[in-house]
Amino acid sequence: AKILRDGWGHLNVNTQNLAASFLRLVLKKAHRAKLINEVPDLEGLIPAARPGNKVFLTMDELRLFMNVEPPTVKKKVEMSRFRWNMTKNAFLFSCFTGLRYSDMRKITWGDIQDGILVLVQQKTSEPVRIPLSANALEFLPERTKDMKDRDSIFPLPLTTFHADQKVTKLSEMAGIKKHVTFHCARHTCATLMLSYGADLFTVSKILGHTDIKTTQIYTKVLDEGKRKAVELVPKI
Repeated sequence: AKILRDGWGHLNVNTQNLAASFLRLVLKKAHRAKLINEVPDLEGLIPAARPGNKVFLTMDELRLFMNVEPPTVKKKVEMSRFRWNMTKNAFLFSCFTGLRYSDMRKITWGDIQDGILVLVQQKTSEPVRIPLSANALEFLPERTKDMKDRDSIFPLPLTTFHADQKVTKLSEMAGIKKHVTFHCARHTCATLMLSYGADLFTVSKILGHTDIKTTQIYTKVLDEGKRKAVELVPKI
């Protein structure tokens, strides 16, 4: 406890929470590898994460993003075009499924069963079943005859670094005045479903939230947007 307080005490709450998530992951792997006898209980030592600003895209902004033409590099033009288009389509697919980047990397063709994406989330180990809407299917790559069920649908890089760079660049090219990263797709999915009338419980199940309070954060984001909208009307 003292090591955590001394080492992380100067960090903000959300950074501490993120660092703790990585620490838990390392400890669990060490336990599975039999390097330690048990996983230490960190409960109560790490403060809960506080809701931050959820950056999301509106439907109009999504259309701008969808219509932007990815740049290409002179060297290896075909490979460059493939990577940009794959990242763009993966982001848009995530906007209509709510998948995290880690899950986008691991989903395979065999995970799609009768139009429903079935998987166990990497972060929470929660099983989810996500019906694929017409919007999501539009950004699903074409499956060729040589592709097997075990093949990855979106062969993205291990970390989000390059994907974030591409998504940010594409959003800038589209004229979107927000700092957009790949994870914004998940926020976009949640806010779109709620703004078009989906109930909180269903949205929480699609996103794989273990606590519905996590999903309620998005209703507060929408309420803030409504508040700003009504305040645009001048006082009489």
